[in-house]
Amino acid sequence: MSYRSWLGVVFLAFVTSLAACGGDGKADDDDRGPGDSDNDSDNDNTGDNDGGDDDTNQGTPHDPPPGINDPERVHTSGGASWTFLVYMVADNDLEPFALLDLEEMMVVGTRAGFNIAVQIDRAEDFSDGGIGGLGNFTSTKRLLVNEGSLTQVSDLGELNHGQSARLSDFIVWGAQTYPADKLAVILWDHGSAWPGFGADFSDNYDALTMPETALGLEVALSTLGRTSINLLGFDACLMGALETGLALRPYAEFLLASEELEPGHGWDYRALDSVTGTSTVTALGQALIAGFAAQADTENTDDNITLSLVDLYNLKAVERALHAMDNALVGDNSVTPVVVRARDEALEFGRDPSGSASANMLDLGNIASAIAASVPTLATSANQLTAAIQAAVIAKTSGRTTASATGIAVYWPPYRSAYNAAYDSVPGINAWRNFLETAQSAAHTGGDVVPRFTADPVLVQIASSGSAYLYGAQLEAGTEVNVVETGLYYGVTQGDNIFVLGDSFGVLDADRYVVGAWDGYVLTITQGVDSVFGYLSFQEAGDGTTLAAIPFFYQRPGESTATSAIYIVTYDTNGVPQQSTLYQYSDAGYAELTPEVGSALYAVQGLLTDNGIEFILVDSVAFDPTEALSLAYSLVLGNASWEAFTLLFATGSTGDGDAVSSLERNWPPL
Repeated sequence: MSYRSWLGVVFLAFVTSLAACGGDGKADDDDRGPGDSDNDSDNDNTGDNDGGDDDTNQGTPHDPPPGINDPERVHTSGGASWTFLVYMVADNDLEPFALLDLEEMMVVGTRAGFNIAVQIDRAEDFSDGGIGGLGNFTSTKRLLVNEGSLTQVSDLGELNHGQSARLSDFIVWGAQTYPADKLAVILWDHGSAWPGFGADFSDNYDALTMPETALGLEVALSTLGRTSINLLGFDACLMGALETGLALRPYAEFLLASEELEPGHGWDYRALDSVTGTSTVTALGQALIAGFAAQADTENTDDNITLSLVDLYNLKAVERALHAMDNALVGDNSVTPVVVRARDEALEFGRDPSGSASANMLDLGNIASAIAASVPTLATSANQLTAAIQAAVIAKTSGRTTASATGIAVYWPPYRSAYNAAYDSVPGINAWRNFLETAQSAAHTGGDVVPRFTADPVLVQIASSGSAYLYGAQLEAGTEVNVVETGLYYGVTQGDNIFVLGDSFGVLDADRYVVGAWDGYVLTITQGVDSVFGYLSFQEAGDGTTLAAIPFFYQRPGESTATSAIYIVTYDTNGVPQQSTLYQYSDAGYAELTPEVGSALYAVQGLLTDNGIEFILVDSVAFDPTEALSLAYSLVLGNASWEAFTLLFATGSTGDGDAVSSLERNWPPL
């Protein structure tokens, strides 16, 4: 069950009487990923499936996506040689990891029947080291990877790698210079799922949108006279998505990518050592998957990993199942709220407690399983979808918290108002986009019912185990039918301000009660003599584990503004911390943070305002991120001197909802 992924709710009038507005020290809200990913429903890029509040198509069956019943393409026969091309966009904060990956490639090097060539664009600010016998450089170089060294083939100067022509030029050069029977193209950098790939810092974070990526591949194949790329890989975050597969299917046979954020080390290219010129695409993909998993285990980053090899020629069966599920939902739209609540049962990738930075990517197989279990009229098509995903995903790996990942993610914002209209520009995804439109239309028999709580006060109880407070409030009869999300925020008051210190998910029971739990603990972050409260967001993860997200602000040396960062911690079934990774968020997207000397990390809290919850810097304590191991995270039980605050909410599929709050003086600790 996912925790709340969107905090942009406008609370009702009671908030105005409880909360103060504003807050000093708020950092700039830098979006993750290329393009406009701020979930702005007012985006001018509108279309027939804009996901907004226009219900003119409500309950209307969609036409089948073009070519949905065409026969599958036939895979090429293979051959005796490979050319392995890496489009390495390292003109950004990932540059240090690029050098490490080049070192891994040099362990293997070009050999008989297997060529490794790279185009790398380096940055000015993040690393000044040499590599492979070459000194430091900040331009774009084309390199042949040898065992133990790099050969510079050409220096192209400073290039913008967010342009499709740069991608197509590189592929054409690599395939013509090092001809082979089989071709692998790996795109290395930040990833943001459907908005696209890459970010060139020297060119205002320019990135390749999905249409631009498709164009680059199309031009390259046309110039080369090839029908397809045998293996298309993204050593990047969040690119293991249905949108990636469907948009780029015309140009590649197999896709290798991750549903979730990748740790900084990315793939382990030493795994290429087991691959020969005669190896199949499946063997190459499986080797890279095994290498990635083994390195993650060594680096203690394996809890949250995903990587899957998808046969793109098998995706038509996925499309057919989605179209059938869409038709079934139109035929019985009274179950729409139940379908939308199935979203909450799926693994969510690229999540951020602030909501504005969340990618809203869900595991497609999890969605299918939840719908099959809860909606009898959609069970047949949902089970067909599950079978189609299993047939398309040839190989995969995952960690403890991502154990239920099925290999393909998909975009599903929680409400119609959170839908990003730029999604309409992604090519080839009609089957899912049509289903999403139907599901988010809230075309059920009761109309657009907004959940409303009764006038009863929040009930406060202690769980039978004595381990948590349970907060419950009842919804008005009939308004519960459209609830798609519930949850609980908690915190403390200070003067006229209410500071939110965490959130947890809620449960809607058969008696219309929304119930949320808080164990009475708050997060304390300490380094040396400095100690402050932080914000903590919990999520139930796979295999009985728990995932915690702790937001920060990160400030580079000499800069006056800060960007978002997030500390991800996994806990085992006994509540013992197992792994932790600090990610930075920028216009390029999330990446594991490599802090610079002189940089600062600030803890944040939520401030309740009449516009919702805003993450703000509430203390001037600057932690040193270069000494991350000295940062201590502990949970402290509240005491009787606190005035505890809780906010219980229920939201409908339109994004509208209700909330009730409580203030508890002389609050008793458990």
